[in-house]
Amino acid sequence: MKLLIDFGNTRCKWVSIVENEWQSVNSFVHHGQNICEMVREHLPLKQADEIHVVSVLGDEFEADCQQLLEQTVPCHFYHSQPHAHSIRLAYAKPASYGADRFAALVAAHQHISGDKIIVDCGTALTVDVLKQSGKHLGGLIAPGVNMMCDSLCQQTVNLALDENPTEVGLLADNTEEAIYSGSVRIASYGLLGIIQQLRANLDQAKIILTGGGVDKMLVMDSIDINHKPNLVLEGLEIMASSRT
Repeated sequence: MKLLIDFGNTRCKWVSIVENEWQSVNSFVHHGQNICEMVREHLPLKQADEIHVVSVLGDEFEADCQQLLEQTVPCHFYHSQPHAHSIRLAYAKPASYGADRFAALVAAHQHISGDKIIVDCGTALTVDVLKQSGKHLGGLIAPGVNMMCDSLCQQTVNLALDENPTEVGLLADNTEEAIYSGSVRIASYGLLGIIQQLRANLDQAKIILTGGGVDKMLVMDSIDINHKPNLVLEGLEIMASSRT
């Protein structure tokens, strides 16, 4: 069994591949705490023959996690490369470009033709542009909806949001809904504006959305999109297959 793991800022997502067939995709929320303990509890480490990982959690976590995982089988962590898998990365310092974003580029390039605008709606909201040729034109990073809400509550007095409200109105009559609705709408309309600007020069570019916060992007039904919830894991599978 091949085990693919994507460690994001607040969530760990993984899939087992048995005889080239994906099993169910699973995840747990970690918020940066007790991650190795959760890995032991949730992931099928003992069944794995090989483990492949992308992570945005830094070198110290990577070293600790690799030590844990290699108690079972050898594992490999993947990082962004200046030129690999037909991708030519725009960043002058590839190490500063998230490995999850690079995996998403790899999957998008292999699975979807044409120019692409790749949007990952996670803890951070990232936008990347990839030409049909594999040339990466660069990207943008902004706070995701939950990060906006958390930042506002942490940096102000008497504002709190215990849980996300269910309603996202244009105007709210209470503080909790005002915080959440404001963050959702700013992220949604900001993203739409960015896409419209990019499409002014790339009018045929396909929009690819991934990440756990896609459902918060209210205006995405106004444009054609390709929803790829497992884009990072798909890219990780491609990178892992190139090692064999």
